[in-house]
Amino acid sequence: MSKGKKFIFILADLFFLTILIPILWDYFNYMNFRWELMPSSEIPYIGNHLSQYIFISSSILGALLLICLLILIFYPKTYQEVLLDDKTGNLTLKVSAIEGLVREIVSNNGYIRNPKINVTLFQAKIKIDVKGEIIPRVEIVEKTKEIEQEIKESIQNFFGINYDLKLKIKVSSLAENKSSTSRRVE
Repeated sequence: MSKGKKFIFILADLFFLTILIPILWDYFNYMNFRWELMPSSEIPYIGNHLSQYIFISSSILGALLLICLLILIFYPKTYQEVLLDDKTGNLTLKVSAIEGLVREIVSNNGYIRNPKINVTLFQAKIKIDVKGEIIPRVEIVEKTKEIEQEIKESIQNFFGINYDLKLKIKVSSLAENKSSTSRRVE
């Protein structure tokens, strides 16, 4: 897990704990245990402001949960396969077939080494992400645009898919040139 994700999760955890602990503190006395705690409003220095904090943070948390719920409800459904209908029959096209075609095109071009391909199918859209190391040559931007165009044309021609294609090529690093000279061991 990256440091950024860890930091965000730790902050979210601390935020939830600062809401939960005072609530537990106040309702502890209702459980009929042998000892009793003073109310959280009587805690020195923070007791006066604790109720305001709990109200504001609970309001923020409720708004965030509502926004998350709306995102989950309206997030588009993803598919694992596409059904291609023809007059002569049906063909089911899986994500792995599209990934294989894209991987073949990228490896045949020879400009991107170690490609990682991720395909996401939506109802009328295909999202393709290609990540990899690019071999240092001239006209890198033009070569990536050529690869994008070739992938789009190949998917539309080979599979006959008329979906909206979103293609993104990310260069993770430059591949090192391997020198052809080597030392002889004697």
